[in-house]
Amino acid sequence: KSWSGILQIEIDIPEALLKSPARNASLVQTIEEFAANSYRHGMATKIAVTAIENSIGLHLTLKSNGSKKISTKRGLGSEWLDQIAIGTWKMQSTPTGTTLKITI
Repeated sequence: KSWSGILQIEIDIPEALLKSPARNASLVQTIEEFAANSYRHGMATKIAVTAIENSIGLHLTLKSNGSKKISTKRGLGSEWLDQIAIGTWKMQSTPTGTTLKITI
């Protein structure tokens, strides 16, 4: 609700994958971090979040429609993603948006 009227956020995650309170906290923080950077730096108006469970955790794909390229300079958000990610995470910007893929 904090993004209402600012950024449209669509979340498509099966309820069965939301049974871990600790993981859910990381999920919400990941969405917040992506939303803030997508809006602030990418000028996004919409983000979409999907998730599937794989053999090691919850694999998230977050996509924005921000048209401005997000800097590759590492900041606190990148450091935080390094700490919560299981394995490596990947962010890719194109002229039509940015995609973050991460397993938590």
